Amino acid sequence: MLSVEQVITGLDRAVATMKKGERAIISIHPDYAFGNVEVKQDLAIVPPGSKVVYDIEMVDFIKVKGKKSSSLVL
Repeated sequence: MLSVEQVITGLDRAVATMKKGERAIISIHPDYAFGNVEVKQDLAIVPPGSKVVYDIEMVDFIKVKGKKSSSLVL
């Protein structure tokens, strides 16, 4: 299970490639999402082995000094 400050690997990788103002529909394979584990958060239930889809917009971000270039604070 992910903590409040973590995101799934696929979403983290996709967001790291986006530019300010860009909008994308991201389809993430289970290997980069929740794998073979059922996830229950708030009103959502993601069955094991599910592909997940996000519709996201990069409104703004801040690069964190001293971290890898893919380390962003959204």
